[in-house]
Amino acid sequence: MGLGLTALGAAVDPQAGDMLFLGSAGAWGAWYGALTPIALELEGDFDDFLLTTTVTGDVFLALGGLALLPPLDLEPTRTLLPQLFGVGGATLGAMGVALFSLEQNEVAMGAVIGSTVGLAGGGITAAVLGPRDRASLVPAGRLPALARLPGHWSPTLTPTVIDDDPGIYAGLSVTGL
Repeated sequence: MGLGLTALGAAVDPQAGDMLFLGSAGAWGAWYGALTPIALELEGDFDDFLLTTTVTGDVFLALGGLALLPPLDLEPTRTLLPQLFGVGGATLGAMGVALFSLEQNEVAMGAVIGSTVGLAGGGITAAVLGPRDRASLVPAGRLPALARLPGHWSPTLTPTVIDDDPGIYAGLSVTGL
């Protein structure tokens, strides 16, 4: 399969943005393929889990490839907000459920629902904002406040469990001052 894709890539001359979009489409497929069986408490062994994850990733990869072709002709830069909202929704969904339950199927369901709502919300937001000429959340020529400060500033937000009590760790790391 790898040689076939290499030959196809040489014939089609794909752009870097298209390849990044296809990679993320496959990753979203694997995400849903891995978490949905856990969320729905489906029976199966590890081989079934791997097969579901791989097939779902491949299906999303193929659907992403179709979305790049005419008549849809999706512009990969238009997927920044939906994907960002999807990741945020997955994180908030999983953390929100984890505050009340540590059952793996319930946390997985929160992540699946959160990412789906985030992807849809990001798609609607991107449609309302209109087309963008680049994939960036920062206006041209302007840096966010943290980027203008000396050193490297890195905010973090991590779900944690201490003594069977779920919570959230928030931190700010600063290096190179």
